[in-house]
Amino acid sequence: MRLNQRFTDQGDPVPSADTPVGFVPDGGLMLDSSGRVIAISPGAVRMLGRSVATLSEKLEDSDDFPRGRVLEALQRANDVWGQTLQVVTLERQHRHYILVQTEIVNQGPLAGKMLATLTDLTEILRHSDLAGEFIRQARHDLRGPLTSLRGAVDLLQSGRVGELKEPQKKLLELMGRATQQMTDMLSAIPAGTSQEPADTP
Repeated sequence: MRLNQRFTDQGDPVPSADTPVGFVPDGGLMLDSSGRVIAISPGAVRMLGRSVATLSEKLEDSDDFPRGRVLEALQRANDVWGQTLQVVTLERQHRHYILVQTEIVNQGPLAGKMLATLTDLTEILRHSDLAGEFIRQARHDLRGPLTSLRGAVDLLQSGRVGELKEPQKKLLELMGRATQQMTDMLSAIPAGTSQEPADTP
């Protein structure tokens, strides 16, 4: 859904300083073409550390949020005055990722105003990194036992440790196929990073 569809059929007047807090989405700001902030949500105030009246104000990045960089991204979007999508990053004690999205409202009482939304992607991407790390570790941990199992199957099938009866040969064939299937499954999972151990089963 486009951002401005949320405002298309609103009958309310253009917001002012005493705008109801529910007027813009959480993490949202409503701007005019001069960079004046018409309305700001409580979520955006929390992210920026305080309310702002114009995009020309100065904010300093903090350890937990790139406030100054986000305001600069909003200023760039205001200069372009159109639909934009930017990811602002900050490397401090932890890495932060903020999605800054803007769109011009083209219908309803807010036509001609810019809606900007700030979305903190840090936790989402951090959990994504953890999931990727778990998959990489699981692949690495499974390769050793699979290699040993496949080596044992090959050794038994070779007859070097003694002759096998027909039922034993069939059982080893099943074990060999199962081992190969697991190896193929591990190979099909994207590595996701160049840091993955290079050993292969």
